[in-house]
Amino acid sequence: MGKAVPVLGYYRHMTAKRKDIFLKELARTGVVTHAARVASPVSMSRKGPSSSFYSERRTDPVFAAAWDAALEEADAKLLIEARRRAIEGTERGVFQKGERVIDYNGEPATHRDYSDRIMELLLKSRFPSDFIERKAIEHVAKPSGWRITGADLACLSPSQTKSLQNIMSTIFVARGEGTNDPMLEKAEIEANMRDVTPRGRNRKRSKTGQFMKGEK
Repeated sequence: MGKAVPVLGYYRHMTAKRKDIFLKELARTGVVTHAARVASPVSMSRKGPSSSFYSERRTDPVFAAAWDAALEEADAKLLIEARRRAIEGTERGVFQKGERVIDYNGEPATHRDYSDRIMELLLKSRFPSDFIERKAIEHVAKPSGWRITGADLACLSPSQTKSLQNIMSTIFVARGEGTNDPMLEKAEIEANMRDVTPRGRNRKRSKTGQFMKGEK
């Protein structure tokens, strides 16, 4: 008889050792798939090694709680590293023409890099009300940002168009960029509708920009 092939029961069934390896790696990286592969180096599962851990999570509340704790630890490490790069910076060597620069003390020169982008993201995360993104709001608040095409207006009913005019006028006045006369905004809106037929389709123009004969 030939030599029996050992069954890889360790990788086919969940064990305490596999759980421990998975949780430690998950706490280190925060990546479920990676942690599952480390805990199952020769897994033959078609669904991937992480499927068995997700199944265990659904049936074992203790393991699920440990899973969540591991992710929280990984997230904390990520924030600590981001803070270090933003506040403490990263020391790097100084090079000139491909060679390391030596300082006045005869030591390899270094400089410290700080990440302003990471600092910005940390501040927005910690103080969202103070560092809210205002770019989109400021864009539409400008008169040029209110440019509405005739194709847009063709989708609105007369009452909706009137409501839009009133809203635009109110905002312009509040920002000191308009008047109390909504007809000014109405004139510009209606000017945009000259290129749209009652059905909302573009009308043909000649090379001079005038409407061609026969078009209404």
